[in-house]
Amino acid sequence: MKEYIKLTNPSKKRTIWTYINCIVIILCIYAGIFHQYHKVNMVSASVLLIISWHTLNALKRLWIDTSEMNGIKYLIPVTILVTLALSAVVIGKLEKVYLAHQLTNHGQTITGKVEIVNTREFPILYPYYSRYALVRYKLNNKYFMKEIDNKKQKLIQGDSIKLKVSTQHPEIVEAVY
Repeated sequence: MKEYIKLTNPSKKRTIWTYINCIVIILCIYAGIFHQYHKVNMVSASVLLIISWHTLNALKRLWIDTSEMNGIKYLIPVTILVTLALSAVVIGKLEKVYLAHQLTNHGQTITGKVEIVNTREFPILYPYYSRYALVRYKLNNKYFMKEIDNKKQKLIQGDSIKLKVSTQHPEIVEAVY
């Protein structure tokens, strides 16, 4: 006997919750693309993935009746996971495009000063470390501090460095060597 996905009957309450869930998903995508430059880290990406997972799962529970399904009810979460994984890859690519667009169209070259040079280690996960420099710069009479990559250890404390900064979002910075 074949199993078919049964859709539940539409109702006003279900439709409203569907709109709310879709808005949450769109906000997660927006935050993933346009607002990760403030502090890109695994915590914020994980939070967005968890919120998206629960939202997509809520949409599934709203519209698909899985009470009489045996095999298909396990296929739906796998489909959601694949959708989220592909979305994360696309969002990462779109974020890079957005950052490049900001620096190309709204970039201004300024000089910053290296305040701190440090190495961050992650011994819990695996022996991984990243070298960074904390740079202080001024744009529109406001001072900003931003970590930039220092993998090749070219920067030392007190150095002046040329930076390309977005005038719209001064947190978007790229070192110009």
